[in-house]
Amino acid sequence: MKIRIVLLFGMVLHLGITQAQLSLERQGIVSATVYRSLDGFYVESSLGQPFVAIIQSEGNVVTEGFHQPDNVSPLTVELKVSVNDCDNTFEVEIRSVTGCEANASFVVMWNNQAAAIKTKGLPSFSTLRITTSDGCTYEQAYYLNAMNPLVVPCDLFPYNFVTPNGDGQNDYFHIENIERPNYQNAHVRIFNRWGSVVWEGKKYDNKNVKWTGQNTEGKPLPAGTYFFTIDVIGTTKSGYVELMQ
Repeated sequence: MKIRIVLLFGMVLHLGITQAQLSLERQGIVSATVYRSLDGFYVESSLGQPFVAIIQSEGNVVTEGFHQPDNVSPLTVELKVSVNDCDNTFEVEIRSVTGCEANASFVVMWNNQAAAIKTKGLPSFSTLRITTSDGCTYEQAYYLNAMNPLVVPCDLFPYNFVTPNGDGQNDYFHIENIERPNYQNAHVRIFNRWGSVVWEGKKYDNKNVKWTGQNTEGKPLPAGTYFFTIDVIGTTKSGYVELMQ
């Protein structure tokens, strides 16, 4: 919602009346009346609502105030905030926007860039601006890290081939992000094509516990397609991996 501040001064002088108007773009409405007498100045004002004053002095009458637009109800925005545990960037979803016409559409901008209802990759300090089709606006800077964001664990990305030839390239079954704290208790099983477990390791971490193309007895397995399961934090991830000896 776009709200225009209209600040009107009505000054009552012994010698006459002076009136001035100042227009500023802000999200608020202020009305102020300045009185001048032999004793000095004093100001009476109100914020966020129309204010009208009628002053009489030595036969002069001053009326000041303004008409509050119909769409001055502030927009209310509900956000869902999460943080990616991999890179500490934030994802913000706009759950609802209220305070304007029910059928009004709106445009979203994060940090002066056009954005979607759900936006990923935001830094912790970010500014949201929403403009509706009927002229309402909302602008607010957020420190997203202070909004109790939901922590989203990094996804696991298992590589799908192993070449244990000692060249330092894919010598073991690499599972990206499995070494992170939330995956410390990962249990990995390797199956052959008949569904038999040929290797398994608890607390898989790509270092001390990792599959290098051998069976549970430490002997090399024949080349071919194998299948895996990764059990961690109450979920199971499965897929296949090619072993090339």
